[in-house]
Amino acid sequence: MLFKFNRLHPPYPLTTKGQKRALSRPEIYSMAELHVIGEILDAVGFAEDGLSCVWALKYGGGWRVLEGSMSGQTQIAFSSASINATFAHPIDIHLCTKSIQGWPKLQFHVWSSDSVGRMRIAGYGFCHVPTFPGEHMIECAMWRPLGSAEQELRRWVLGSGIQVVDTDVISAPFDRCRLNTVSVGKLRLRLAIILRHFDKFDVEY
Repeated sequence: MLFKFNRLHPPYPLTTKGQKRALSRPEIYSMAELHVIGEILDAVGFAEDGLSCVWALKYGGGWRVLEGSMSGQTQIAFSSASINATFAHPIDIHLCTKSIQGWPKLQFHVWSSDSVGRMRIAGYGFCHVPTFPGEHMIECAMWRPLGSAEQELRRWVLGSGIQVVDTDVISAPFDRCRLNTVSVGKLRLRLAIILRHFDKFDVEY
């Protein structure tokens, strides 16, 4: 089962599975390093207001996080003064690896809050961490599951909605193509990428 229908499910930070032991300094010095520094800027094009974003870093088995948070959540942003819900939420992660397989991705859940505090899913999305150094502006297209006419009515009236059960589907394009979804807006990010020792340890990207 890929979807579930929930009355109310408040946003919690996404879990990051498979945390591993801390690396010693000799191990770190023998691995290529990736620094991801930036922010989730804002959400644009959403029909709902009172938006917040829950995010998580996903990566393959050959990667380790040395410093920084692997998940987080923004504040609730209202867009009454403009068409955008501004987050300006910082991201600062330091990783190391011996292979480019399982290159990191950022996964997002955007939630909306109505006038009585009910929260429903407004959109899902993901983006790959850029593979080239420098500053990058990223627009992440968001989508949500599209239910039946009755389910969509319950979503607006009762604050309920269809949610993804297996979050791995969000960043798996071959699984997503089988889902009935609707585009809902975009999430904009600014990320600065620093690569270190990729040439030294023959890690090609």
